[in-house]
Amino acid sequence: MTAVESTAPAVRTPFVLLLRVLAVLTMAAMLWQPTVAGLFTTGRVSYLTLHDIGAGVAALLVALDVVAAVLLRWPGRGSAALIPHAVAMLVLVGAQMALGFTHLLAVHLPLGVLLFGMALGFTARAFARRKP
Repeated sequence: MTAVESTAPAVRTPFVLLLRVLAVLTMAAMLWQPTVAGLFTTGRVSYLTLHDIGAGVAALLVALDVVAAVLLRWPGRGSAALIPHAVAMLVLVGAQMALGFTHLLAVHLPLGVLLFGMALGFTARAFARRKP
């Protein structure tokens, strides 16, 4: 029996590593946000400032997730499945920031839970197999 060599291009490992690192950082940022928001309810206003800064960091990380997912895919090497997931998170993070700034907490809080779930799912998919 002879070994069959694959003609498919290999996924570039640095981009897989980049995607995985960014996915973990994004998930950590999404966990950080409700933590500092909850601490704000103790009466320390400084936590609201940290929540504000965390929103910007989360948005930046999700934007980098989109870039990493595209770099992994382009030019035809990895799966394109993570791109719509990352883009959806980016759109929802923008909506989340707008809802937070306008104090629409009835939507802001459940959307935050959804975003954490999406970040968790994104991270799981990034680590699920060699070709995320």
